[in-house]
Amino acid sequence: MNAIYITKKQAKHTIFAKMPVLIIACAISTNAMGHDKMCRDGQLFYLLNECTKTAEVISPKWYEDPEDEHFILNKPTIIEEYKRMTEVNIPAEVRYEDITYKVTGIGYKAFGHCGNLESVTLPASLSQIENDAFCHCYKLTKVTCYAKRIPCLGDCFFTNTDEHKVFTKDEYSIQDTLYVPQKSLKKYKKIPEWRLFKVILPIEENH
Repeated sequence: MNAIYITKKQAKHTIFAKMPVLIIACAISTNAMGHDKMCRDGQLFYLLNECTKTAEVISPKWYEDPEDEHFILNKPTIIEEYKRMTEVNIPAEVRYEDITYKVTGIGYKAFGHCGNLESVTLPASLSQIENDAFCHCYKLTKVTCYAKRIPCLGDCFFTNTDEHKVFTKDEYSIQDTLYVPQKSLKKYKKIPEWRLFKVILPIEENH
């Protein structure tokens, strides 16, 4: 058998040529089902990304699982109970079918119009909160965020971000107090979308 030799340059191109295949394969495995998997744990609902092993909190309105007969039969009642929650503690991870997913996002209108929600705790794993995630939560006065890396609010990758679109009670106001890690306090106060909170305090002062 003749030996085959390739240069470093050829090897580099060979490696990178395979990378798009992995990305495409990941997309195909997701799109084959029409959407990623969904699950619920307690009162919270999640959209699961099987490729990245991450999860996004979603509204029960978007939740679909043909095998979840209890939800299908009681959907209106479950949604009403969801809206009556007074406190939400979002975990850093959710486990489904023996796989652990890291909770990194909160989806569009995930807690919209939740008229009794007073307190929200966000995990350190969080990196993105979509527009209107907490819109019209009129009683929400306390948000505790353990993320040391500042989560993106709304469409913050674009220059025309509406900084009132994530935590809104009405057209112009948002919650009163935000608690964040001591080491990240100054960073939160510098970000336009986060510094709209009337008061930003270190989490340590809240315990």
